[in-house]
Amino acid sequence: MNKEELKDKLKKYRGILNDSMIDYLNSVIELEFSIIREYISNEEKEKLSELDIYKEIANYNINNRALNLIKTKENIIDTIIKNDDEELRIYADIGGSSIILFNFNSISQENFGIGNISLYRTINSIEQTEKEIYRIISMLDFLYNEKNPYPHVNNVYGGPSANWALNHNNKIQQYEDKLRKIQEKIELTDKDKKEIEITNMIHELLLEDYGLTSDSFVENRLPKRAIHEQSELYKRYIKKTPKINIKDNIKYI
Repeated sequence: MNKEELKDKLKKYRGILNDSMIDYLNSVIELEFSIIREYISNEEKEKLSELDIYKEIANYNINNRALNLIKTKENIIDTIIKNDDEELRIYADIGGSSIILFNFNSISQENFGIGNISLYRTINSIEQTEKEIYRIISMLDFLYNEKNPYPHVNNVYGGPSANWALNHNNKIQQYEDKLRKIQEKIELTDKDKKEIEITNMIHELLLEDYGLTSDSFVENRLPKRAIHEQSELYKRYIKKTPKINIKDNIKYI
């Protein structure tokens, strides 16, 4: 739905919404500011979110402000994938590879309401790399000492014992490959440096537009049973606003 269609639809809500709220939503449609900013209270946003038009206006505002802001940085955007106002993904080209800069998906798997905004940044961190090496070594130590829980049966091909051994060896191989790749990496490549530069620039641009800082987010941790499988090179933080989740995805190299 385009701007004029939204403004025409909003006119039908005069009498349902007061004049100040109509003016606020018109400003959001005009992209004067981000709908994430706290120009109205969370309670007012909760009430507005009961209206279908609020979701449509939010989708329009989130997608178009992000696209317009990123376009102000010349030669950054490589690919734009857009599905009406339901989803927007923006990528940059880094030495022949595409990296994601922004994603908005209004079809929330968590049934959250309006949708999820995902931001991305890459950070160089020796500390996180060392933590990941320690995590992998700990996992390998556990796997090397893990015993097959199924009895071995002579002259029998396959079965639970053989399947467990195959899967177990594959898991060991995967962790050994991860460890080798990390240990072989000596210094940042030009491609790495470009990725860090671009993702952090766009990340700061969008956070400023939303009126947020990194301190606005809390870590979105995995359940305890999966903590040992969570890579130290990837972290996700989350900021919850009425009907919209903002996820801050960090990749460490």
